[in-house]
Amino acid sequence: MVRFHWHVEHGLSAYCPREPAVIAEGGVRHIEAESEVSGQKETLPLVFTTPPNCLVDGVIRDVGVLLAHSDAVEWKGKLLTELAVTLAASGYVVLRFCCKHKEARRHRMYEKALDSLATAPYARGVTHFVLAGIGSGARAAAAICSRTSRPVAGLLLLAYPLQEVVPLGKSTRAAAESASPVEQQTSEAPLLKVDAPCLFVVAAGDPLCPPAELAGAVARMPATKVHAVIVEDVDQSFRAGQDRGPSADTLGAIGAAALAFLEAVARREPCSLPRAAEALPPPPPSPPPPHLTGGADAMEEDGPAHSAEQEQAGLYCSTSGTFFLDKDSLAAHYKSDFHRYNLKRKIAGLPPVTREWFDARKEQLTATARTTATKVWVDPLTRRRFGSENTYLAHVNSNKYKELVRRSGRPAPDPVIVLRRADAGAAPAQQPLPPSTGAPYVLKGPNGVDVPINAVRQAPEAAAEEASEGGASDTDGSGWETASDSSADDDAPSSRPTAGANGDWDVCCSLFDGHVAASMAANLEHMWKRFGFYFPEAQHLADPEGLLKYLGAKLIVGRVPLYARGDDANARQFGSLHAVQRHMADTGRFKMAWEDNEDEYDDFYRWPDDEEALDAPNGKELAMADGEEAGSRLRTGGYELAVGGGGSSSGGGKVLGSRQLARYYRQSYRPADARRSVAVASVLAQYRALGIATESAVPEAEKRAQRARRRTERLHLNTAMRGNVNRNLPRNVPY
Repeated sequence: MVRFHWHVEHGLSAYCPREPAVIAEGGVRHIEAESEVSGQKETLPLVFTTPPNCLVDGVIRDVGVLLAHSDAVEWKGKLLTELAVTLAASGYVVLRFCCKHKEARRHRMYEKALDSLATAPYARGVTHFVLAGIGSGARAAAAICSRTSRPVAGLLLLAYPLQEVVPLGKSTRAAAESASPVEQQTSEAPLLKVDAPCLFVVAAGDPLCPPAELAGAVARMPATKVHAVIVEDVDQSFRAGQDRGPSADTLGAIGAAALAFLEAVARREPCSLPRAAEALPPPPPSPPPPHLTGGADAMEEDGPAHSAEQEQAGLYCSTSGTFFLDKDSLAAHYKSDFHRYNLKRKIAGLPPVTREWFDARKEQLTATARTTATKVWVDPLTRRRFGSENTYLAHVNSNKYKELVRRSGRPAPDPVIVLRRADAGAAPAQQPLPPSTGAPYVLKGPNGVDVPINAVRQAPEAAAEEASEGGASDTDGSGWETASDSSADDDAPSSRPTAGANGDWDVCCSLFDGHVAASMAANLEHMWKRFGFYFPEAQHLADPEGLLKYLGAKLIVGRVPLYARGDDANARQFGSLHAVQRHMADTGRFKMAWEDNEDEYDDFYRWPDDEEALDAPNGKELAMADGEEAGSRLRTGGYELAVGGGGSSSGGGKVLGSRQLARYYRQSYRPADARRSVAVASVLAQYRALGIATESAVPEAEKRAQRARRRTERLHLNTAMRGNVNRNLPRNVPY
């Protein structure tokens, strides 16, 4: 239901689809509206921010503000909303909209929004307008200032993209052909036509609008009343560090500067804000004119008349405005970042910068990147980590989490916020692995290098354990600082026992999480019930313990997921064991790379020969005991007498114990059998109990496919026979 609408121009109107929302903090109203666009099926969304009694005459000021943004995500964000509330609380009508289009259409949308503001019933009494914007919206405001017929009182430009190249669309081809190259490609061209009072609000760390470059652009503007405000320690979005939005101090500073500028414009008085020439640093000096000509950037002077000047000046680079004494220095300069940066500025139509300014700026950016920190939200109840506050809030507001809190019988705990510096994640260089004394099998690495399993050492995990143990003190150097007394280090993957004494993977430890079972059988049952992981072709498995160790070494040495082939050189590698486990959990892929990759696991399977497979029923192997030699060999030693079995390597025969150990034999103690066949039988029995198919279904599938092919061929033959009839025979043929 449309609340009401008003006429804009040429039969087009704007309307408000719903009731306005009242902002309690500022006592202002947010009114959502939509404006019709000529030749378009879609409408232009608008948001009016007005005083509560804007429809009463004499309440609002005679200056209206039009605020534009070029990003669809941020145009209703915290910065523009707080700025609109601050201005509306002082009696100004503010219209916000988003112009996320090409440059020419962005200008048309800005003019459409300006017409909607001028004809809106909420702006009765507004006679002059202040065109404002942030980013590309600020560039559109500067371009419309010299084109519109509406009275423009001033410009409020936030984070003006001075060094952004303007993309030209198909609709601006004719204008591009008639304009100069500077006006075609640079964002400085709209400023060269502005003669109204102007206020620039820039960030000290904005790479698209350096204050020194802005000073040079302001010096070339025809406007005389140009002011500037520099916000320190923020980026181009006015955010400090990794924060999701501007801080309260930044919002207050921007709002106060905008309000002071609007008050001066509304009263037609001089503004109290500092002039741009005083607030901005001096622009970089212009390069000296080249004394040498010829070539693209640097050439030698030809002619004897200038030999002295050539000897003094040397070779000159017009792109960077620097001189060189020899060709080697000039060639090295062409490969430097300093020349590349000035080359990009030359393409954009901007003057070059000096070496001192470039080095200082590079050092500033490096220091800023080094000191940035990331926040991690840890939930004490589930011990899960989140990279942003929104994902944490979505987690705690879910029904599953609320049910978990209700079952715990306690209120929901507060999150543990962990700060991590960007330079704290650098790990020290690892020590070389010691040579292995013996390796029954090797790990096939993704780079084609075979690594013995016995040579596996948990250097990264050991270093992480030392860091986690030392993190309990207040003077550690790990780079972690917690915002509460509780710690979330108990869930760290580095503290999980994944390796045995000799560096092999612990067969009692799960491959996908930190669960440690009582035995290997319990571990396999845990991985099957929770992750659906099992050993394929388990009836032919000869060494389940070795296969489990190999898969563990594939995680801790190769750092590749289990579904990747061991000889794949392009397999994705991760930085730690925890990272590869999280990747498999996020993608839901908990299986081995088995199809067309059986050769990787040949050391752990015993495949039957063709003759044995034919002789054995259902493809199973038949074992025969050597009955002739069963009782022909004896072995003695200590308190036991072994009869039969063939020797120490055989498991058959009987063992006769000494009478002195009779009381121990009466206890019927059965030691654990370490034979691989027993382990294989245990795994097969466990898989059958869990309902896992241990025999391959390939033969049955092939039979079904053959029957389907024969049925299809028979149908095709019958159809062809029915259609093989010549109905156009002569009349003298009786059949």
